[in-house]
Amino acid sequence: MKSSKWIVLRECEIGRRSGRFTIKHDNKIDEIAAVKTYLLVIDSDFKISLEAIRLASENSITLFIVDRDRYTWLTHSYVEKNIDYVLNQYNVFRKSYLKKMFDKAVRENILRLNKRIGVDEYCEDICGIVSDIKGIDRKILSEIENYFKLFIVAECLDAIIRSGLTPYIPIYSFLPEDFEKMFHHIAVWYSILDIDEKVFLNHDLNNYSYKRSILKYLRERLNRELIDIYGNRRPLIQHIKSYIKSLASHVLNPLAQFNPFIAG
Repeated sequence: MKSSKWIVLRECEIGRRSGRFTIKHDNKIDEIAAVKTYLLVIDSDFKISLEAIRLASENSITLFIVDRDRYTWLTHSYVEKNIDYVLNQYNVFRKSYLKKMFDKAVRENILRLNKRIGVDEYCEDICGIVSDIKGIDRKILSEIENYFKLFIVAECLDAIIRSGLTPYIPIYSFLPEDFEKMFHHIAVWYSILDIDEKVFLNHDLNNYSYKRSILKYLRERLNRELIDIYGNRRPLIQHIKSYIKSLASHVLNPLAQFNPFIAG
């Protein structure tokens, strides 16, 4: 099964050796098999060869580049579609019922997170609540939240492109971020709650070893099975892909039912 790979290094050079990416860093070379990869998320001061870009293109691998709190991407995995498909997406998305469904999903997932952290009523200030409960500086939690968000946006963007949807016709502002919002509290905040409290003592998002140490909690959360309210049990990363595919099917045929993700 293919997976995403997250390259988080202070500096590296990305090249190609046959059907593999080579990652040269710290006087060593790691390799990533292209046939086992669908997405490379790169957070690094990096150089990449034309051959490595060509390898990504040949294997329809999305390159998602993190630049502090911004990002850009390169992809060659667009599904062929005609203008009617784009117009369908526009016509479906401009209807208010989809936004209401997304709003409901976000609210319901916040309620589930509230319950997880022992809050009996609806509250959107998760950062403040966790800061008070765990005694961790709010600024630290906010920085980690925003950093984790970029990786979920990357996963959503790749799934959206592969589904045939265009990311530029949104529910709110930008479709990958719209889907990230739906999964945000379950993916990002559950991961933050999983982090060993001793890890926060060394908080420094300029330290790439520290970044890798916290990202393992996000990766573990994405790979962990979770059941939604409809009884579907699968890893969270598969929920992300499945719900995006479901929306794409709804765009092609509005009679095909779309339900938003709500954790069970």
